[in-house]
Amino acid sequence: MLRKLLTVFTVMGMSLLTVNVDPYKGFKPNQAYATENNYSSKENDNVSKTEFGRTEDGQKVYLYTLTNTNGLIAKITNYGAILTELHLPDNKGKPDDVVLGFDSLEDYFIANRYLYFGAVVGRVANRIQDARFTLDGREYNLAANASPHHIHGGDRGFDKVVWQAEPIKTDRGQALKLTYLSPDGEEGYPGNLKVTAIYTLTNDNELKLEMTATTDKPTPVNLINHSYWNLAGHDRGNILGQYLTLNADRYTPSNEHRIPTGKIELVKDTPYDFTQPRLIGKGLNQLKNTLKQKYPGGYDLNYVLNGKSDKLKLAATLYEPKSGRVMELHTNQPGMQFFSGNIGELKTLGKGGVVYQNHQGLCLETQHFPNAVNQPNFPSVILRPGETYRHIIVHKFNTKQNNLGEILAPNAEIEKIADGFEFTEGPVWHPDGFLLFSDIPANTIYKWQPEQETEIFRQPSGNANGNTLDNSGRLISAEHGNRRVSLTEKDGEIVTLASQYQGKQLNSPNDLVVKSDGSIYFTDPPYGIESEQEELGFYGVYRLAPDGTLTLLVDDFVRPNGIVLSPDETKLYVNDSQEGHIRVFDVQPDGMLDNGKLFAELEPPSEEGAADGMKVDIKGNIYSTGPGGVWIFSPNGDLLGIIETPEPPANIAWGDRDYKTLYITARKSLYRIRLKNSGLP
Repeated sequence: MLRKLLTVFTVMGMSLLTVNVDPYKGFKPNQAYATENNYSSKENDNVSKTEFGRTEDGQKVYLYTLTNTNGLIAKITNYGAILTELHLPDNKGKPDDVVLGFDSLEDYFIANRYLYFGAVVGRVANRIQDARFTLDGREYNLAANASPHHIHGGDRGFDKVVWQAEPIKTDRGQALKLTYLSPDGEEGYPGNLKVTAIYTLTNDNELKLEMTATTDKPTPVNLINHSYWNLAGHDRGNILGQYLTLNADRYTPSNEHRIPTGKIELVKDTPYDFTQPRLIGKGLNQLKNTLKQKYPGGYDLNYVLNGKSDKLKLAATLYEPKSGRVMELHTNQPGMQFFSGNIGELKTLGKGGVVYQNHQGLCLETQHFPNAVNQPNFPSVILRPGETYRHIIVHKFNTKQNNLGEILAPNAEIEKIADGFEFTEGPVWHPDGFLLFSDIPANTIYKWQPEQETEIFRQPSGNANGNTLDNSGRLISAEHGNRRVSLTEKDGEIVTLASQYQGKQLNSPNDLVVKSDGSIYFTDPPYGIESEQEELGFYGVYRLAPDGTLTLLVDDFVRPNGIVLSPDETKLYVNDSQEGHIRVFDVQPDGMLDNGKLFAELEPPSEEGAADGMKVDIKGNIYSTGPGGVWIFSPNGDLLGIIETPEPPANIAWGDRDYKTLYITARKSLYRIRLKNSGLP
């Protein structure tokens, strides 16, 4: 059962879903699917039916499982016409359930008083201002279940009723037909409304949900499906690291009650702009920083979709980089509500005992605009006798194939080679055949060699973080504890190279890279020091010239961290751990930086790690530690793949005689894996 109830959400949309498993089939918008005119009611052996429970008044509820010839699985219950499960493969062929939900009907009873997980919502989804509207000169009063407003069809909307269900067979695959008759006056709405929902799972790996409705009196209709999506899998944490693109240049601003004002405004230069692929977590950060005390906890906003309102068109694209899953959403509706699953500190116990937390799933609900029945300038939601309401959405799924096959050596597997440390960082390979790495809390730099015991190289280390070698093979370290960049001479003498800038103490030098001319570039975040210890007031990137001149290059980072040069030394890449992205700069002949821009986005920092150490290979590919593993980007910024690590990684280094082994420091351990390309030290 649910342990806690959450707050009232506003989310909407009807769904038609297209699922593609390699080889992926093309989307065919004019293709025939199951409709009331082309299905056969012959029993389909592949549609299984099991009892799911009973309602409070004793009605039996069933769970229907649709399975196609490729093994794709969708589960639907006739209570609320809820899509309870949808299993999709990742780019390795491993299936995951990508919709949030519950194991028992009783849990849906509790959660869907307010949350509407996976359900068909109506008669009118989203909000109606003041719970009333006027139609043909008559005023209708509705339940004020989002006081003083009406939401999602009232106290007992379509999500809380038992639908009639019938497995049907089409020439394209298996289908489930659901029907419900909403009587005249139900929840205050006029007219007997006959509603049909047909889910079709085709043998081309497509899942469709098409909604139709007819009436005997004029009535407003705006049906949606309220599924919560997480392309990583419903049990794989939040959706902040997924990339969202919306085909919408405009949105409908709303008041504090989330009722549209009636205006339509551009998203450009606002936190609502997702016209280009954008990390959801980054958008949330901008929204919070913009709205400050008025921050509503996340996105809950209606977008005005580009294109003709009654034509099938692309509405949104969602991409999850670890699994490679991509979802394209197509619809024939004029709007779409983007809801980022804002539940704050409340938690819900979902399928398999998984605790659903804030932003665990997102909703992309195609729709007519909220409160359209009271806004004459919005597209009409009025359905009249003789007309047929029809709502289609297509979720087209595919996977971006990672290019790890071009990166990893044949049969390469990640191998743990040492453990038992406190927090490992700063690996660097020495040409004499050993690896040096830091354990920051232990105040030690260790030396690791194959088939030998790990030994202490330097202690105390000044809580060294990043390490590298200069052109003479001497160790250069970024020391947290001493707040300096140091050089360890071959005789063991330690020399301070930089500890102040313009007479003020550096923050906490973090990582560094040496250019062929002997200059050292390093980052200086505030890790490991208290705010009252900061003297500079900014967190910068510096260049230390061979003559000892220290120059501030950039001072607008939030948490500058990993740093690396391109193979030809014309580009400098710098991670910002807090922002979860990599910036790239042109390196001028005098060593200064110019033309800084965003290069690539990783996930926001989490328990799985953060954007941190970086290296490049001889082809110019950039390797960056990040949440869940080592993220690999092409020189153009395209994500090639993620090497998953057993522990959150912190930093990396190339090693072995051919520099084709990638050494990875990760929390308490040290790992390695063989690659095809040589790296640059």
